[in-house]
Amino acid sequence: MYPFLKASTPAIFAILTFLASLAQAEPQSPDAQLHSDAKISTPQNALFCWSAPDHPLLTHGYGQFANSMADLFNGIDNLRGQAINGFPTDEQWASADLVVFFLTQNNLTESQFQQIDQHLKRGKSILALHQGLVQRGSYTEWANRIGFAFCWDKGATRSKWGKFENHKVTLDTTSQIFSDFPQSITFTDELYWNLQKGSRGKITILGETNAPKVPEEEADRKWPVIWTVQHPSIGKSKGGRTFGAVLGHFDTMRNSPTYQAIILRGVAWCLNEPFEPFEALIDLPPI
Repeated sequence: MYPFLKASTPAIFAILTFLASLAQAEPQSPDAQLHSDAKISTPQNALFCWSAPDHPLLTHGYGQFANSMADLFNGIDNLRGQAINGFPTDEQWASADLVVFFLTQNNLTESQFQQIDQHLKRGKSILALHQGLVQRGSYTEWANRIGFAFCWDKGATRSKWGKFENHKVTLDTTSQIFSDFPQSITFTDELYWNLQKGSRGKITILGETNAPKVPEEEADRKWPVIWTVQHPSIGKSKGGRTFGAVLGHFDTMRNSPTYQAIILRGVAWCLNEPFEPFEALIDLPPI
């Protein structure tokens, strides 16, 4: 059974400020400490893209997340993490195995989409979280790369958002990623629904839920919360991969061992690595 399903000690989040330096955590058990033998099979480079704060305090902590995750990744052999402000440069794309988008970005250009396509054609991967699903300019093109994206159409097809409390997310436990998770988990966070679905690659929904406070006729409809995209192979190169998750609005989410486990398993899947080297990062102090 996955460690966070046992008697873990979740961190106590300091609500007085969003600064990581003021966050506090309960003492960890020895099992939660970083294992010195955690290894990745081959050298891997992960980029964490962030942007300036644009939401209320304690939400959308892009820079805090990017820098903290990069620091954590640099503690594992053969894994390098780097936090970068904005969209990666040509040089950064060339050295990246995984690019994580948790930031605000608008109107990606055709050349930027081409950079993403070349990255995926080389068998590399993308991970998109919450605000990283939002692309105002070309959301259909963004959906084609990441599986689902926020839709800005007018009328009934436009995506929606809303807060949910202790909301159940049903998981596909037949998948490799969630094979030892419970059938469902609960979160208090912000949900996006009625997303634009992409048309590229094989999209597999791994987690879904109902939307909060919707008309009765829509109450039973399920919406994707977590998914993967396996892009097609090109020549000798394995197809690129994408892991997407709607979750991550509130900074407190990232102190949840359950949420950490979801994201880190998504990272491992994207990198074609076993889950075990990442287990050591579960239930660490708040990030």
